[in-house]
Amino acid sequence: LGLQFSKKRQSRVDDVDQAITALAQKLGLTPELLHQQPSAMSIGQQQRIAVIRAMLGCPDLILADEPTSALDPTATEQFMTQLNTSIDPDSQAVIVVSHNPEIIPLFDRVIRIGEDQ
Repeated sequence: LGLQFSKKRQSRVDDVDQAITALAQKLGLTPELLHQQPSAMSIGQQQRIAVIRAMLGCPDLILADEPTSALDPTATEQFMTQLNTSIDPDSQAVIVVSHNPEIIPLFDRVIRIGEDQ
């Protein structure tokens, strides 16, 4: 899993490999998958790998552009639940941009952007 992140985020992770494995398991990825080339993964698996990178070290802000676009409804629900339970609402913020109206109830605040708004 190619990974580089700030010293601040590095200081928040005691054991990077253990943190990666734990997040992968929560997102339904096997440890073996973490060693595969992206071309050998599905788009949904690639998206979940990107989420692992984004969540490591508890960043203050996570920006997610269409994070569920390649996931089926079950995987979408699992992913969004994991995302919402993995952040500290007092110190972290998540901004999600999506065309998927089914994830709207999962957020405290929704801003609709469009021609009819």
